[in-house]
Amino acid sequence: MNCPFKKHPSRILSLIVVLTLLLGMLTGCLGGKDKDSDTNPSSDPNLNLVDPSDPSDSATEDTNPAGDGFAVVTQQVNVRSTCSNESGTTIGFLDPGTEVEIIRTQEANGIVWALIRQGWVPMDSLDTNYVPSDTQPEQTTPEETTPTETTAPETTNIKGVITASELTIRKEPSTDSEKVGSYQNSDVVTILETQNGWGRTSKGWISMQYVKTTADGTETGSGTGTGTGGSTTTTSTKGTVTAAELNIRKEASTTSEKVGSYKKGDTITILETSNGWGRTDKGWVSMKYVNTGSGTTSGGSTSGGTTTTTSGKKGVVIASELNIRKTASTSSDRVGSYAYGDRVTILETSGSWGRTDKGWICMDYVYQDGTTGSKSCKGIVTGSQLNIRSGPGTGYDKVAALNSGDRVNVLERITLDGTTWGCVSKGWICMDYVYVDGTTGTGSGTGTVTGNGLYIRSGPGTNYDSVGSLNKGDTVKILAQFTFGDATWGCTEKGWVSMKYVDMG
Repeated sequence: MNCPFKKHPSRILSLIVVLTLLLGMLTGCLGGKDKDSDTNPSSDPNLNLVDPSDPSDSATEDTNPAGDGFAVVTQQVNVRSTCSNESGTTIGFLDPGTEVEIIRTQEANGIVWALIRQGWVPMDSLDTNYVPSDTQPEQTTPEETTPTETTAPETTNIKGVITASELTIRKEPSTDSEKVGSYQNSDVVTILETQNGWGRTSKGWISMQYVKTTADGTETGSGTGTGTGGSTTTTSTKGTVTAAELNIRKEASTTSEKVGSYKKGDTITILETSNGWGRTDKGWVSMKYVNTGSGTTSGGSTSGGTTTTTSGKKGVVIASELNIRKTASTSSDRVGSYAYGDRVTILETSGSWGRTDKGWICMDYVYQDGTTGSKSCKGIVTGSQLNIRSGPGTGYDKVAALNSGDRVNVLERITLDGTTWGCVSKGWICMDYVYVDGTTGTGSGTGTVTGNGLYIRSGPGTNYDSVGSLNKGDTVKILAQFTFGDATWGCTEKGWVSMKYVDMG
């Protein structure tokens, strides 16, 4: 019998060695790697796999396990379930101004996150320099949605004078509110109530910055608004204060905040002027009380001028409130006051002061009948008969009358209680029945001249002087048309033309 194991003992030994090696290799694979080996780290069966739903294991380092206290959200931010923009689920958001409590902070992927009661948010969306309010930290009402606190309206029912050249009337007390009209400079208004720097009249709300309601002690009762036009001129001129005490204002208006005062005799430098005001290095002052040596300003504070008897010259107060003094000086005792529109009789004058039966007043704030003011104009009477009165109001005596078509030269216009009155040589007329040259009225439009050499006249009639002419085919803008007798006349920017030779087509 042949025995292969005996015949080939070396083969048997080799087989045993191979089986032993195979068994060793198989045992190594199943038993785990050596503790000192640095090969194949990914094959370690003891890896701690992170559950993305567990925020405590989703980052690398807990930088402040004790918490950071309170903070406030600075921008709208998403709240996530974990401190990660990739794996974290958005579970809500917070608005700017929301107060939060930081439980702890943690850094992940280069971003520092804060754990708050609502979830995880980036720290760069929080302001930690914050003192918590008395409300609970969970409060999430955005600060920007909380209504701004406003002062409750205060009923006043006081008179005022518009100091701006034109003051917008708004539907609500806000510059964003709808415009519903406007007032003109020197219009008298009744303020029914005030709220947050606005005043309500019968027509709507206006900014009280351009309404003068009280005198400020320098006899300036009418103020000048700076918000609606007016020119500013750089001067750098030396001047001397002529009032006993001259207020310095933050802006060029008597309604502006007082920031100081100058004394009589102080020398000041006027850096620029605007609508009767001058700016110094301390603020704005009324140029009526600064003598620059140019003869363009008047003091009105001294009583050393020449006294002149005026034999009862009539006038109208144009300041909202004009102080009455015991003598012709701002330093004299105040014995009373006049209101805008009050009729006064000037018994005598001294410098820029006038004496009434009640005392002395500054004539800078009195329009004297018969003098030319800043609102002079020309016009024609449109009513069948227009009364001329002794003063600006229906309560004054009738002294004469005008007929339809009569030409009038209005020296000054003053508005009282919504009605504008004009001063003419014989007295006062209601401007509701006067067409003012150059304004838009009935029959306005564009026409074509049909006759050669059409005269432009100074008034609506052939008896008025010729001030120019138009040729056939010329285009002419007609501002208004009026018929007197059998003739119709049109007012242009240069004068009046006969509508018989104008085709309005």
